[in-house]
Amino acid sequence: MADDLKVPPQNLEAERGVLGSVLLLNEALDDVADFLHASYFYSDAHQRIYTAVHDLYENGARIDIVTLSNELIRRNELEEIGGLPYLANLLEEVPHAAHARYYAEIVRSKWVQRSLIYACTEILQESYLPKADTEDLLSHAEQRIFRILEQQEQGQKLEIGDILIDAFDRINERLEREGTISGLSTGFVDLDNTTTGLQPSELVILAARPSMGKTALVCNFAESVSRESEAGVLIFSLEQSRLELAERFLCINAQINGHNLRSGNLTDQERGRLMQASSELSELPLYIDDLPGRTMAQIGAIARRMHRRHRLGLIVIDYLQLIEAED
Repeated sequence: MADDLKVPPQNLEAERGVLGSVLLLNEALDDVADFLHASYFYSDAHQRIYTAVHDLYENGARIDIVTLSNELIRRNELEEIGGLPYLANLLEEVPHAAHARYYAEIVRSKWVQRSLIYACTEILQESYLPKADTEDLLSHAEQRIFRILEQQEQGQKLEIGDILIDAFDRINERLEREGTISGLSTGFVDLDNTTTGLQPSELVILAARPSMGKTALVCNFAESVSRESEAGVLIFSLEQSRLELAERFLCINAQINGHNLRSGNLTDQERGRLMQASSELSELPLYIDDLPGRTMAQIGAIARRMHRRHRLGLIVIDYLQLIEAED
C-alpha cells in the first residue's frame, strides 16, 4: 500500500537551505541563479519565495525578512507561504551561507528526477492512445528528454582565461593536422583553400537559381566528407527521393552521364564502373532521409539520434524552404 502513495523525489531541507542562505547573504544568489530556477523547487511556497527573492535582487534591493515579507504582501502571497514565522524559521535552520550552491545542486537534481518521471508518464499515456503515430511519439519523447538535458546543463565558461584554454586546444589540433585545411574537406581544392574546409557548428547556405546544380554540388560535398574524414553524413532530402539521390551518387563516382543512366544507354565499361562505384559507396557512412514535410523538431530529433550512433560530421538539408512550419 505504501508503494501506491509514493511522493515525487524532493529535498525540502535543501530547498530551505538555499532560501535561508540567500537571506543570510544576498550575494549567495549569484552562485546559484545561473542554474537554479523557481520551478525547480518542489514546494509551492518555496517557489514563491525564491521568485520574490530573485526579483528583489534584480531590482537592487537588499533582501531580509522585512523587505521579503513586504514583497510577498504586495503579491498577496505572505500568508500562502506560511507568514512571517516561516520566513524566520528559514534563517534559523541555516547556520551560514557557505553551502548555498551545494543545496541548490541537490534541489536541481531532485527536479531532474521529477521531470523524468513526469516526461515518462506523459510518454506512457500517449503510447496507449489507439491512434497514436509512432513517429510522432518517438519525436515527442526525444524532445521531452532532450529539453530536460538542455535545462539541467550548467557550467558555461564565461571567463576569457578559460575560453582561451579551449581556443588553444583547437589551435593545437589544427597545427598537428596534416594539410592546409582545418575543417572537413569538400573535395574541391580551391574551395577548401579559401574556406579552410567545413568547420564544426557552422551553418553554410548554398544558394543559386533553380537547376544550377546545387544538389549535385552538395552531393559531391557529402561524398567527400564521408570518404575522406570517415565522419557520418546525414542528408535530409525533402524534394528528391532517396533513389534519385542514390543515382546521383553513382553518377558522380562512376563518372557516368546522368541522362544515359536514366535512359539505360550504358556501355559495358560504364556498367562495370557503376558496379564498382556501388560497392565503394555502400561502405561509406552516408544516410538519407527522404520523407517530405519534415519539421525542424523532427529533423533535430533524427539528427541527434543519428549523431549518437554514427558520429555525424555533416548534416545536409535539401532544401530549407521545404521544411514544414510547426506553428
